[in-house]
Amino acid sequence: MLKKVIFLLSALSLPLCAQKSEEWQDSEGFTMGLLGDSSLAELRYYLTFGYVNDHILFDVGGNFQHMNLVEIENDRYVKRTVNVGVFITHFGSREKLYPNLFFTYGVVGNVSTNVHTLNTYAVGCFTGLDLQPYDHLLFSAKICPISLEHYWSGAESYAVFKNASFNCAYLF
Repeated sequence: MLKKVIFLLSALSLPLCAQKSEEWQDSEGFTMGLLGDSSLAELRYYLTFGYVNDHILFDVGGNFQHMNLVEIENDRYVKRTVNVGVFITHFGSREKLYPNLFFTYGVVGNVSTNVHTLNTYAVGCFTGLDLQPYDHLLFSAKICPISLEHYWSGAESYAVFKNASFNCAYLF
């Protein structure tokens, strides 16, 4: 329900914050947005903060979850309730294709941490597109061609075209 409310408020606020200018402005500044990411075997949403200009991009996102885990302990299944902090970051380069469209590529990192189990993480590379239809609105879609994922159970795997993200951000 909360996700639907956030999406609806975001959609209703677009006309207020997305004022198209007569001349195209530089696409440089700090960003704050909402990112949906599909890494580590589930869809998660993050509040992100970052910086972009015509040549580089950087963002950091965070999420907090209250989860129920089932673990094996002494040959028995044990159900635990844990609080999980999840963080994601992108660092890369931007190449201008059109005045408001950029090709992006770089590295991505994702870590999930709690006090009861080992950390899970994913690292890899990304490629994507940034669209800035208005001076203060930035849409960013990224896909990871390959990434290494390490799960709390100790298992590791390579993911090929499995992880993707979409970010809707306000550009200050």
